Amino acid sequence: MVFGPPPNTPPAFETALPSIIEVSKTEDFTAWFYKFPDTVDVDDDEVSVKVTIGGLFAFVKYVETDSKLEIADLSSSTVTPGSYFLKVELDDGRDTVQERLILEITDFVAVEAVAEEVIEEEKAAQGVAETVSESV
Repeated sequence: MVFGPPPNTPPAFETALPSIIEVSKTEDFTAWFYKFPDTVDVDDDEVSVKVTIGGLFAFVKYVETDSKLEIADLSSSTVTPGSYFLKVELDDGRDTVQERLILEITDFVAVEAVAEEVIEEEKAAQGVAETVSESV
């Protein structure tokens, strides 16, 4: 009878990754990071995490020692709004598990501009209501 090594249980994150990470640009200097959950391996194998960012986007990087994504300054002109695809690989030396997620960066919207737009819409709606009540 030949015995081989026991079957391997693939590595995993302690908690599930989100499918989308949403981030908004800022007007002022703001550092941002996303810390990946801790990894688990039932077989007690050492697990490494590798993150590949689709495209050549220098403003976002993976810091392996801290297991986190990082953007040094969300207000920087180099931070371009858009959808960025990330491939995350967990490797325990015997199995590699791949996950994909999206880093969604939206543009900065000035709160004052949004507030002014809402006020103008409310004024316009009131003007319509006044016009209707006057004609009745």
